[in-house]
Amino acid sequence: HGHLGNYPQQKFLLERALALKESEFGVGHINTAVALRNLAESHGHAGEYKLQLRLLQQALDIFRREFGAEHVDIAITLGNLSVAYGNIGNYRCQMSLAQESLALKEQTLGPEDVRVAAALRNLANAHASLGQYEEQRKLAERSLIITQKAFGESHVTVAVALANLASAR
Repeated sequence: HGHLGNYPQQKFLLERALALKESEFGVGHINTAVALRNLAESHGHAGEYKLQLRLLQQALDIFRREFGAEHVDIAITLGNLSVAYGNIGNYRCQMSLAQESLALKEQTLGPEDVRVAAALRNLANAHASLGQYEEQRKLAERSLIITQKAFGESHVTVAVALANLASAR
């Protein structure tokens, strides 16, 4: 429903999924944290950024408690938090979280993983928010190289990376 722009229905379904996971696994379970993160993204698409931030922080707390400091789910959630802070105009926090997410993804996944490319795009956007366009361009180029290696030249994800590089000033 989200890709169709039906965010109220998407939120309804994700809230239902969260309730079921909380009932089945408990409020502090990893599956519940994933449901919280999914619901948070839906709220972000609807422009409900404060609620998005709260849900993402809950998910992050669960992931850290269950996994410790170094896990890809923590890195993903940090990246999502970074975007959410950028959406509310807190660009310093956006930058810090994007850097932390990238470092953790590189550490847990390796520097050439396609999920690292996504973190590079997020960090590039954070630099753009602060007017740091040369750094934005460098990160966008690195993201494009990783994405092309992973998917080839004709994949839609390469188009995203190309668009991100094109937006670098």
